[in-house]
Amino acid sequence: MYVICDKLVRKTQEAFRDGTENNLRWYITLDRTAYMKTLSTYMKIYLNTTLRGKRSIITHFNAIEFDLTRLVDHGFRSFLTEFLSLDNLLDFLMIYLSEGYKSIIRFTYSILKNHKGFLKAQTDASTVLPLYVEVCQNKTDIDLLIKYAFKINIGSAKQYAF
Repeated sequence: MYVICDKLVRKTQEAFRDGTENNLRWYITLDRTAYMKTLSTYMKIYLNTTLRGKRSIITHFNAIEFDLTRLVDHGFRSFLTEFLSLDNLLDFLMIYLSEGYKSIIRFTYSILKNHKGFLKAQTDASTVLPLYVEVCQNKTDIDLLIKYAFKINIGSAKQYAF
């Protein structure tokens, strides 16, 4: 798995150097601008897909003064390796190689939805991230993870400028 991730990073770096990054179906970017664009895209998708605009996780996080983008950023930076157990991570990687970068957005959303009840029960902003990582590693149901991941309609690449 590490060899595959290493090759993804190298191919991405080459494409950004050559100016051919738009030809990539999948990539792991180390470029700050592209990364921030992906992070903001996730937040737009999350806000557009929450049921009836309810956004209960964001409302709860605001109440305990925790920023949702910290969870998303942590997941993106670790390529979900800290949130998924090895068997779930292998399933994610196979889907990533098939679908591309949209899958990291799908799975980040799915993990969040999978553990929504846990997140809404948190009262201390300083422990949200470490406890969330632990719960994700140990209590993520792969069937629900995939179900939620592909239930989300993230639209076309043109809509979100992937």
